Amino acid sequence: MKTKRLIQWMACAGTTLLLSSGVAACSSVDSLVYPGTGSDSVEATDAMAKKYRKYAKEVSVDGVTLRGWMIERPGKPLLIFYGGNAMNLATVLPTAERDKQHATLLMNYRGYGGSEGKPSEKALVQDAVYLLDKVCRETKRKPGDVVLVGQSLGSGVAVQVAAQRPVGKLVLLVPFDSIEAVARGMAPGFLVDWALNDTYRSDKFAPKVKCPVTIIAATHDSVVPIAHARKLAASFGRSVKWVEFPCGHNGLWKQKGFLPVYGKACALPK
Repeated sequence: MKTKRLIQWMACAGTTLLLSSGVAACSSVDSLVYPGTGSDSVEATDAMAKKYRKYAKEVSVDGVTLRGWMIERPGKPLLIFYGGNAMNLATVLPTAERDKQHATLLMNYRGYGGSEGKPSEKALVQDAVYLLDKVCRETKRKPGDVVLVGQSLGSGVAVQVAAQRPVGKLVLLVPFDSIEAVARGMAPGFLVDWALNDTYRSDKFAPKVKCPVTIIAATHDSVVPIAHARKLAASFGRSVKWVEFPCGHNGLWKQKGFLPVYGKACALPK
């Protein structure tokens, strides 16, 4: 039963599976965590890129070109959004453009949405810290003027960045304590040890985060069961604002009342 759940989780992540003699095997270990955005999302990204061309931004990190968008609002706090493992980050652009209270940085991970390179936990976190420092330096903002938002896989990136920089706020959407823990709840340990290279131990980095934290969870999450978000909340070792909606892992943005809650969570004190 647990192996079947792991197969379902892999399928949700966009992983190609090979089934042989009753054992599940990934055609690519990295594709378990980084399935990319898919051809349909590439087309959607291209359409968004044309519509929001004026916000396009490219940054070179160690010879790798990352592509995304920067909606600047001088004098406003900066919101940096880290997307999920198969999320089309361009879909956040309309919400970001309507948000008059923040500047917004949306940069595709390595290997996603036109960005070059190959994704890994180390690379994604290093890129994120570099981008935060670079944009703060260029726009004369301080880390305390920055709100980090991480959804699903992005929560693992956001927690590690917040552990390294004194940002103003951290907002986590359908987060996990660790990808390793999620996988171990669905399959035998030997399979997890074999399949996972990157574990994203947010629970280990959480105690180093000093800023206010909000977690917005999904009660019917079958991809990352809500128990993992609760364990992450406890890992901070202090009070964390908790909100949950009656939906699945990918349903938050469609929930009635989500956007006002999200907007309030991202607001910095004036």
